[in-house]
Amino acid sequence: MRQANLINGEWVQADSGQTVDVNNLATGLKIGTVSKSGKVEARRAIEAADAAFQAAPSGSWRG
Repeated sequence: MRQANLINGEWVQADSGQTVDVNNLATGLKIGTVSKSGKVEARRAIEAADAAFQAAPSGSWRG
């Protein structure tokens, strides 16, 4: 399981390097760690997704 952000086709960590533990709610046990991303990473992901959408040919997944 990848524990990073997929932005513009690359797996990247949060710019801050911070992470957040993910716990199983039933047992309380830690099951993973994910990047603690914020507005900057979200903006980059949105811009990359928009660029990919605009570059996709008509009739593809773009619709």
